[in-house]
Formats: sequence, structure tokens, C-alpha cells
Amino acid sequence: MERPILHRNTVHQQHFDDPYLQKAQNICIAWLNGQDVFTLHTSGSTGHPKPIQVTNKQLKASVYATAKALSLKEGTRALACLNIDFIAGFMMLIRAMELGWYVTVVSPSRNPLSTLPEDQEFDFTALVPMQLSEILADPITHPRVKKLGKILLGGVGLTPPQVKEFRHLEQDVYHGYGMTETVSHVALRRVNQNSDLPNKYNITGEVSFGTDERGCLFFEGEVTGNRRIQTNDRASVDHDSRGFILHGRIDNVVNSGGLKIQLEELENLLYHKFMEQNIHCQFYFWRRPDPLLGEALVLVVEGKPQLKNTILPVIEKEIERRKRPKEIYFTESFLKTGSDKIDKGRTFEQLNKD
Repeated sequence: MERPILHRNTVHQQHFDDPYLQKAQNICIAWLNGQDVFTLHTSGSTGHPKPIQVTNKQLKASVYATAKALSLKEGTRALACLNIDFIAGFMMLIRAMELGWYVTVVSPSRNPLSTLPEDQEFDFTALVPMQLSEILADPITHPRVKKLGKILLGGVGLTPPQVKEFRHLEQDVYHGYGMTETVSHVALRRVNQNSDLPNKYNITGEVSFGTDERGCLFFEGEVTGNRRIQTNDRASVDHDSRGFILHGRIDNVVNSGGLKIQLEELENLLYHKFMEQNIHCQFYFWRRPDPLLGEALVLVVEGKPQLKNTILPVIEKEIERRKRPKEIYFTESFLKTGSDKIDKGRTFEQLNKD
């Protein structure tokens, strides 16, 4: 069995038959050889994936901001189990080479611990929330979660059930806010601690930030190549604490007959109500054209149509009439992007084709 542990002092000497490990090795060697520009792709969660070039200087700024924020030193044992074609997985390799970590590389899977030796331990691991949920759901890997060390979650937001699930973990668990254009996360929030502001993130590194006239975040600093990166994420900023509270994407607002509905806020409300009723299903709110309202709010649920009899009474009781979905759609499974995010637009389009 191949030993997929990479370190900057030995990575040139290793040979791997596995194409994925070969690709990881090539990225590490390119970094150590001083390659100045790397081409990455956006996740595709808000549109088609597009190539973005990032420089050595940007990457280094991100590496050292993360190391300082999470107190990660030389010799850290890290697990890289995210897709290295995208920024989160790619950055685990760059951090390891720049900081002298020992990084174990495995192909992305729903439960990365299922393919690793039981006694293997790490100081730092980056995961998407779904992977952590799968690890905890498996009775074999659940007891091993503490061996992951500090956990950095990213790639997608946390649902209320996930926040509740992760809050009780013993090790430090963080959720990152960022994108390819900011070279991975540009802000962090601690998940497993009591807080009156669960959606408050604090900036990492030397980054200036604020909101535009729409109330949407922008960032500028070395990690962005000193270019202003404008987002569509609505937020309230607190410059004194170098933090911000997320409210949701401005393009996730449905304007239904003049009533503006923020989809994330409605999803969080329904998640909590479903939890109280012990209803377990994945869902999201979306929009469809409507000749009278302009846009109509709809609910897309992963599950069988019979589930409607269970969830409809909760919706009718907990959501005011004007904000209730005009229609509920059911699908066996959501379509995903290359970085394992729900492809909401494509999923809904597919439902309307069927």
C-alpha cells in the first residue's frame, strides 16, 4: 500500500502509481520549485466553474494568516481529504510545503477516516460539513473524530442540525468564510463554543473589508492580489472587532409580488422547526417565474413525495402565509457541483424537465 504522506524534504524522492497522489505530488513540487502563478477553478456553486489565476505572494499571505489564526506550527500532521482541484484541498498542500507539515493525502470521499489506519492521528484536518457528519454517523469512525485534531470546515454553510451536532466536539472546530478569489478562507468563526452571534466571523490576516451600497461584503489585501473582491453576501460589519455577521446572499432574495424573502433566513427557521419535530430531510428554497408575482417561492426537498404530509403542517404553522412556498418539489437526490455543493439551479432545472 502506498504511503501518501508528503513532506517538503522528501516529496521529490517519492513515487506514486495512483494518479491522484501523482497530481498532489506535482503541485507540491511546483510550489517548492518556486512556481509563481497557479490556475484554479471556482466551485461552480453560484454559476459555471471558471479558471482563476493566483500568485505565489497571495498563497503565502493566506498560508501565514491561517497558521497564525489557528496556531499551526512546523511539523503539524495534517489530513488532506478535499479535492485538490479546488482551493480548499489545494491550500492544504501549499500550507504543508510552505510550513513543513507532514500531510497525508487521500482521495475525496464521504468518510475519509474509513480508508485510514485506526491508529493514525492528526493535528489539523480540513473537511466539508458533510464529511464530518458522515464520520460522526459511522459507529466505527465516530470514536476516532478526536484524532483529526483541529478541524476547519468550509466549502458550504452549516445547517442548524450540523451546528448542533458539531458543537459538542472536544477539539477546536472552525468554519471558514472565503472563496477562490480570496485564496481559501478570509475569515473564521468558532463552531463549538457558546455565542449569541453564531454567524459572526472574524477576519484573518491583513485584509481590509466593508460593505457596498447594497450591504454586500468586499475584501482587499495581499490574499486578493490587492484587488477589491466584491461579493453578493449581505452582512453587518463591525470594524472594531474586525468581524461581520452574515445574513445571506443578495441573489438569494426572492422578490415575490414586492415581498423580498431572504432564502437563508427562511431555511434556518424551517431547519429549527423540523428539528423540534424530529423531521430529518435536506431541502432548500428556490424561485420560479410567476406571471402574477414576478417570482414565486418554491421548496425543493430531497425525499419521496409522501414526505409532504409530514412537512406541510409544520410549514403552515410556522411560516407566515406570504412567505410560504407556492409549490413543493421532491427529488431522490440533489445534483452536486465538483466541490460537492448542492447545485440548486441545475437541480431545479432538472426537476422541471422530468
